[in-house]
Amino acid sequence: MRSKKKSYQKPAFTKSERLSSVTASPSSSGVYGIID
Repeated sequence: MRSKKKSYQKPAFTKSERLSSVTASPSSSGVYGIID
């Protein structure tokens, strides 16, 4: 979970990359939704 936090903190991350992370970890879907 810690690494995931770093992921969405990086502004260089694109939406496609974020989507990939969400697909890999469905539990993170909620987190990404809030961040977006």
